[in-house]
Amino acid sequence: MQRGGQLNNVYCINPANLDLTFDNIILDENNVKIIIDSEWVFHSYVPVTFIVFRSVYSFWIKYRLLLTNHFSSLFELLEKLNIDSKQTELFLSVEEEFFQSFVYGDSNERLKFSRFSKKKINFYQFDEILKSNKFNSRIYSRDGLIIKSAEGFADSNFNEIIFNFDHVSEDLICIGPVDQQAYVQIESITIYSDDLLCDQVSYNSGNNFKDIQYSNNLIFIENSGNEFSFLAFNNEPKLFIDISKLLKSRKTNITLVLKLKVDLNLTQYYRQAFIGKLNEEEIIKRKIFDKDSEITKLKQEMLNLKDIQSEYKNEISLLSSQLKNMTDEIKVLGEKISNYKIEIDDHISVNKDYKEQINELTNNLQEILNSTSWKITAPLRGIKKIIGK
Repeated sequence: MQRGGQLNNVYCINPANLDLTFDNIILDENNVKIIIDSEWVFHSYVPVTFIVFRSVYSFWIKYRLLLTNHFSSLFELLEKLNIDSKQTELFLSVEEEFFQSFVYGDSNERLKFSRFSKKKINFYQFDEILKSNKFNSRIYSRDGLIIKSAEGFADSNFNEIIFNFDHVSEDLICIGPVDQQAYVQIESITIYSDDLLCDQVSYNSGNNFKDIQYSNNLIFIENSGNEFSFLAFNNEPKLFIDISKLLKSRKTNITLVLKLKVDLNLTQYYRQAFIGKLNEEEIIKRKIFDKDSEITKLKQEMLNLKDIQSEYKNEISLLSSQLKNMTDEIKVLGEKISNYKIEIDDHISVNKDYKEQINELTNNLQEILNSTSWKITAPLRGIKKIIGK
């Protein structure tokens, strides 16, 4: 392989193996990786990211029912490999419009083996087929040979295609519902025999098409209806049905009734399945992201409110402490006032006693002054004052 090149800041390699999928890599007894089936090698620069995309994309198609338990969409899986949604949409378009058309269209000149090559038609024949809306449903043997074939018409109604077998040599019936690109909706598959002792085998919405098996090139589509719906856009898809319990005898006559609706205009369903639906998932993811952001914002507001509440609690606690201190001080002051009242009352009582004593002494003095003896001795007191001077 030549050295990689740079194309618009995208790392590319030349030559490039576009079919480098997990199914085409095997390990030998020494755990050495060996690449097989390298027929789709292009001698031009191809982005390495596109090759990685094709590997993961083929893996997603084959194991989608299992992978959806871990990833909501192909976009989410590819994002783990640093392939964003815009690149995925671009690569899906390239895959559909370039590579698949190149491999399975008229430009494919590699299929030279008559057993495996498909019938080629010119543009006018193709146009007639599109106008007629015809397709073929087939029954295959284990080795891929066509046992029965019936013509169907693509329209908006469910139609029955009936296969009759004079005898059946295998326990497994392989059904090819369509032989071209189409969107297929199967309402029911019913199989019964002319042996009245045998129960019929039926697959429908009632049993959720339980136990029906299908090839990995069938792209199952989930929808709101009750049909078994899928896309067929490359090799003919196959359905496998076990009829062993119908075979009391190998000479038993078997009738198979396939009730289906087919639309040969695949483009809108392809977009719906891989781009439209994924875009819808992206919208849902965006809404979930927005809701998560809103919830995160509300959580932050709640935390802020809790902080404010905590501050208020601290302030209330501080004020409560201050109030308690003030209450204690008021109590002490009240006790002091009570003591002062007692002291005042004591002082009032003492003052009253003093006033009574003063009044008593004043009365006594007045009696002395008004007495006869005080008046008789007045001259003597006067002489004493004179002598004293």
